Amino acid sequence: MLVVGDKATTLGRQDDAMNVRHGLLRRIGIATALGVLAACGSGGQVGSPDDVVSAKDVSGIEQVLVDSKGMTLYVAEQEASRKIACTDSCLALWEPLTVSEGTTLSSDDGLTSSLSTVQRPDNGDTQVTYRGYPLYTFTEDSGAGELAGDNVTDEFGGTSFTWHAMTMEGPAPSSSPSDTGGGGYGY
Repeated sequence: MLVVGDKATTLGRQDDAMNVRHGLLRRIGIATALGVLAACGSGGQVGSPDDVVSAKDVSGIEQVLVDSKGMTLYVAEQEASRKIACTDSCLALWEPLTVSEGTTLSSDDGLTSSLSTVQRPDNGDTQVTYRGYPLYTFTEDSGAGELAGDNVTDEFGGTSFTWHAMTMEGPAPSSSPSDTGGGGYGY
């Protein structure tokens, strides 16, 4: 069928309006998804002041610091002295251990005096530190006591990171960083 004159223009306007509506719905869907992810993304958030951090014997390393779920806590060499460099895409693999502002940090393992907090520069969250190092969990650890992130090197935003499991004495010692070319994540 051939469309002539005003009818073609009307159809063109309807198509434009339809595209605007689809674009708007797409944006709303993305915003909703991001909101849900943000709400769920506080996996390291600890609401209770009890045992925010504790120590646990983990095979191959002395007493490793763990969060309230038993997940190994890691530090980046590049973040000594409370300097946070893991932001943006880095957070997809390394989740900050955060607490609500004003939370009293405590531990049954004698760690309390070395625990502190720092405000994250990217989102203002309150991140837990141990001996000045901001603490993170590693998303590739499949469960409590895993050490998949120990001695991993990776790069985000032009900054190279070397990660270590945190022990009561400080970052776990290592012989040399393990960079597998794929970031050390097995893919």
